Amino acid sequence: MQLAGLAAEQMRHGHAVEIITAMPGDPWLDGIRVHRLPGFRIPLAGVTASTRQFAELRATLGSRQFDVVHVHSGIIAPLAYGAARIAASAGLPAVFTFHSIYDYLRPALRALGWIGAARDLPIVWSAVSRFVARETRETLGLREVLVLPNGIDIDAWRRHEPTRFDGELRVVSVMRLHPRKRARALFTIVDRAQRMAGPDVKISLDIVGDGVERPAIERLARERAGQVRLHGWLERDAIARLLAQSHVFLLPTRMESFGIAALEAMSAGLPVLARRDTGVEDFVIDGENGLLGRSDDDLAKALARLAGDGDLRASIAARNRSGRPPYAWPEVAAQVEAAYASAIPLQPGAAAR
Repeated sequence: MQLAGLAAEQMRHGHAVEIITAMPGDPWLDGIRVHRLPGFRIPLAGVTASTRQFAELRATLGSRQFDVVHVHSGIIAPLAYGAARIAASAGLPAVFTFHSIYDYLRPALRALGWIGAARDLPIVWSAVSRFVARETRETLGLREVLVLPNGIDIDAWRRHEPTRFDGELRVVSVMRLHPRKRARALFTIVDRAQRMAGPDVKISLDIVGDGVERPAIERLARERAGQVRLHGWLERDAIARLLAQSHVFLLPTRMESFGIAALEAMSAGLPVLARRDTGVEDFVIDGENGLLGRSDDDLAKALARLAGDGDLRASIAARNRSGRPPYAWPEVAAQVEAAYASAIPLQPGAAAR
């Protein structure tokens, strides 16, 4: 979704954009040419790698008159690393953006031989948040890693009028139901906050998303009939409508590289509750856009505080809905274009093209 959004914004700026990916699908995406590389997808890991795939990647990059290659990558992404090497060897300016955190995957990177070898590539390194940039510098031993944040269409999250508070504090969370996202912690936090807030305010929870933990989440929801509503996967406008009907956005993830759902909720006007030392800190200022904590207990206390302090809740909501976050697509695209410009001098002959 982020790659499609960036490509669309670049097209609006008059650039010719093509996407190369191993994801299956149509050869066109909203007027953008998409090269779908063949390859077997490793079960559970979600990555692909094959000699044919790299050969077609090399051929595609070599057959088109590209001025710059922008690689978007998770941590374990053989195709992305291959694209960086191919671009460098072909003399193509390249920008590499990490979208994920390293955590326990550092040994895998060492086993793949990526750490160390990456430092020698003449490309511009970047990450989606200061948190990931710091990790990237430390892990790969790089001197400089730019921050190229994710972008959003701010107006798309403000189409619906917010619902007034009627005694029920509606908490919403949008995430993949994966262990790393810690969806189960939502229940613990809301339960603790409800006990702290007392019986005068009812705290309910809406969860949007799907994934491997869905059966466990459904079981926990059934145990709290009437308090928790599961929505599964929703289209963007349906999520925007649900955000407008809610009062607080809660994200308990410890290892969050950016927090795009939190940024969207903030744009919709919701106070955001999230963990410190994550990518969310790039745009949520404690006490101004939301409340940050170092533990689940901190988040429970913050939620109980918002449940009991209508003035604080209303002031944060008004500030978020009227303000303009720094990650609207035009601003993000300008930052990305500046990174492209800085990549050109790294490749002799690139400027002449």
